[in-house]
Amino acid sequence: MSTGQEVQAFSLCCAKVRGKKQNAFYPDERPVHTLDDLLKIAQFDHTPGFFKDAHRGKLSWYWQECIVLDVDNTDGGKVTNPADIARDFPGVGHYIIYSRHHNKPKVKDDGKGEYPAAPRFHVYFPINSQFKGAEMVISMQIVFCILLQVRFIRMIEKIINTCHPYFQLILFISQVASR
Repeated sequence: MSTGQEVQAFSLCCAKVRGKKQNAFYPDERPVHTLDDLLKIAQFDHTPGFFKDAHRGKLSWYWQECIVLDVDNTDGGKVTNPADIARDFPGVGHYIIYSRHHNKPKVKDDGKGEYPAAPRFHVYFPINSQFKGAEMVISMQIVFCILLQVRFIRMIEKIINTCHPYFQLILFISQVASR
């Protein structure tokens, strides 16, 4: 689904596989002009980042043209729905597509148990220019999460745990703000 506003074009990098956690190779650049384009791309693993030699990694990150939020509703708090995103970002063009775990139980990251069925979706916010460098992109993801009233603390933790220690401070601030 999309917002009713015109959503600017952007590109994603696509893998030739789906659901392989160890995959780090995204060789196919695919433009997104419409929701149908995005739905076709979503049939494969994809990333908004462009990487040196198409190998995903913090040190090989070149740029990206959109910010993607993964809304899993696994934190046990208030459930976020696509309508909440539209309400929290009025007038901001974006696409929302449901994940393959939408309204299904999801195995926990540690493999011990599962989260109950809940709305699970991805939000794509195209940006006006290319963000260069992983730290800039991560900063923008965190800002989006904070703007969403810190509903995504668990997602912020995942983002930060894969990044520069500087972001540990942002995590602490976001946790304090949510109290």
